[in-house]
Amino acid sequence: LKKRGFDKISIGAATVVAVEDLVQKVKEKLGSMAVMDDSAINRSKLDKLSEDVSAVTIDWYLWQQGEKLDRQNLLEPHHRVRTTYY
Repeated sequence: LKKRGFDKISIGAATVVAVEDLVQKVKEKLGSMAVMDDSAINRSKLDKLSEDVSAVTIDWYLWQQGEKLDRQNLLEPHHRVRTTYY
């Protein structure tokens, strides 16, 4: 893929949208878990965890998981672009 090509930009844009969707889903799940738990301590922990969930933390986690799987040769072939942006 070209460094600033259409395909690379499209993959990046899709990644941003997907990560934002994941953030919303994780926060919804944590919120529903907090409602179901009648313990104030656990609700407080779940609320704090929900506050810590962000696009940055989800993106970082996914990146780390991908790198780990790549080192273990468990990933299918995927795009790689040499860049200074990450």
